[in-house]
Amino acid sequence: MNLNIIEGPYLADLLVQPAALRAARENLANATLAEGIVAKLRNGQFQRVVLTGMGSSLHALYPLHRALSGHGLASHWMETAELLLGFDALYRPDTLLVAVSQSGESAEMVALLERAGEFGHVLGVTNNPQSRLGRTAASTVTLQAGYFDSLPHRKLRRIVARRVSDGAILKLIRGWLRAPIVKPADRDGGSGHRPNRQ
Repeated sequence: MNLNIIEGPYLADLLVQPAALRAARENLANATLAEGIVAKLRNGQFQRVVLTGMGSSLHALYPLHRALSGHGLASHWMETAELLLGFDALYRPDTLLVAVSQSGESAEMVALLERAGEFGHVLGVTNNPQSRLGRTAASTVTLQAGYFDSLPHRKLRRIVARRVSDGAILKLIRGWLRAPIVKPADRDGGSGHRPNRQ
């Protein structure tokens, strides 16, 4: 079988996932937060669980939604943008909100977090514990999954160069990879930061 057709940045991202999952498992094994949340679900302090995220972050929550529903718990699985559109009945002190966002800074997530105090508990799942989600959530689980900066940029440039021969395009891509990440707080004059990935 010729694997050249699947070689590229997507394959590279897939290859770093086992290490990311091991790190996530270690974070979860060391966290005692799950015990408290489970106890509150069992004793009825939380009447419902709202699972939210955008794109792949939302889809990663579907197995949890199925498991919660299978155990007779009221589970709501919806995109963060949809949750912002008027599901006010879910914004209650007896609601556990599980919010997943790789960056923890998406516009929808930031808007939802403005109402974080209306939920009984916010469990944030993010790659960045210093993000708005990481700082606002009552409990945070840190992941290292699917993060673009987890890719080795030098290798990525070599793979792209096999398919793209235009030097100007390659220079543009190199510039994008070196460009700083500008966070909303940085727009007032601070500098962004992008880790150097060889």
